[in-house]
Amino acid sequence: MRIRVFIFIFIAVSFKVNSQELSSIDSLTKRLEIAVEEDKINTLIQLSEAYRYEDFDLCVAYGKRAIGLAEEGDFDLLLAISMRSVAVSYYYNSKFNEALEYFERAYLNFALVHDSSGMAICLRNIGYVYQNQGKLTLSLEYCENSYDLYRKLQDLQGMGNSLIQIGHNYYYRNEFKKALDRYFNSLLIFRDIKEQEGIMLSEINIGIIYNLLGNHSVAIEYYTDALELSSKLNSKRSRSIILSNMAEIYNFKYENYELALKLHNEALYLKNELNDKYGEANQINNLGTVYGNMEQYKTAYEYFELSKEKFQNVGSISGITMAGYNMGKVYQSNGMHNSAIAQFKSSLKLAEEIGYVDYISSNQEALFESYVAMGDFENFEKYYQLYKAGQDTLIEKLNTAEMLEVEAKYKAEEATGKLNKINVEIDKIAHKLYIYKLLFFSLLGLMIIVLFSSLAYFYLKKKRN
Repeated sequence: MRIRVFIFIFIAVSFKVNSQELSSIDSLTKRLEIAVEEDKINTLIQLSEAYRYEDFDLCVAYGKRAIGLAEEGDFDLLLAISMRSVAVSYYYNSKFNEALEYFERAYLNFALVHDSSGMAICLRNIGYVYQNQGKLTLSLEYCENSYDLYRKLQDLQGMGNSLIQIGHNYYYRNEFKKALDRYFNSLLIFRDIKEQEGIMLSEINIGIIYNLLGNHSVAIEYYTDALELSSKLNSKRSRSIILSNMAEIYNFKYENYELALKLHNEALYLKNELNDKYGEANQINNLGTVYGNMEQYKTAYEYFELSKEKFQNVGSISGITMAGYNMGKVYQSNGMHNSAIAQFKSSLKLAEEIGYVDYISSNQEALFESYVAMGDFENFEKYYQLYKAGQDTLIEKLNTAEMLEVEAKYKAEEATGKLNKINVEIDKIAHKLYIYKLLFFSLLGLMIIVLFSSLAYFYLKKKRN
């Protein structure tokens, strides 16, 4: 049975904040008792972030207190910062509508104080929330606006992060060449500025494209490098996603189901620790795909059904689309074609609404398979022709030669960057040598003048005597 797996695309750096460790809560609580004005607002923000993965209700309560005090005291910048912090908390608890509201409010307040950097990161955050909701056109628009603003600010790290998110949008549209181009460009930027987390993010996403192209060993290499960086950075969130991506290869390509289950369960454990409801729903779906490929259909269906319920709870249309398709595949594998067709049509409708190209194609294929099995050749022909037209477009987008062209461009740019740096260093050395030569000849000239002056002095002195 062919079941679709949701490939995680890592993007957590978009929401990077100065969060506090739980161990610091006591000291923050004591500081809150004596803090006033700006210090009190900052302390409330830090307390809110310290509780983000431990107690969501307390997290939001502290964050909203910070917002209230900032509004009362007319501390406009702190108001924007506290709103964005609350938005991040809502996002990580998969409350996307609330996250959007607070990111938009934060953006407006950053604009009021002319903080372009704050505006840029809010634009990127809004883009990512829309991406999670499956609203890809809106997402791409916000991410590109964020990139343009970062470029004006000459903020390389911000540009790199926005490029990754732009790449994600192209990935979900099956525009893989454009996605890979953005990922390689982000990797160039992050390597240039030696930003480890950005390097890790870029490597994860390049690995995804190589996996898609069938170059699984190279994909594993990128994932392994990224996994090492996640350990150095002590990032549970990134580790969970890398483990899931690696499990996808062992599940679908190497058919090592035992290892795939182990990796997916490790990732699910980390998602639960982080209270990441969206990630938890994805992992439950992914576990279902392994059981489906093992032909344990009853267990697979239970996982997909639970996954769909959790996606509905967090409002993820793309997740509902995927889980519905997977439930249909279980019905199809058991010869229950009427039930399968109902699931596929529902999933196809959602995929068409949000422009989720991969699932448009997958549902069309599944529909013509079920119709031909039932002997309904009229509907078979209808969905087969739709599927075939889509596949012609997909083949163009998956052109391996074009992907190699993107990789060659990246390597050439990387080499050019290194050469430019070497040339700059050579120019610096040449300039120093030129200065040293000037100094040398100046000193030599001065010595000659002193020598001739001394000789002239002694000559005149001798002549007088």
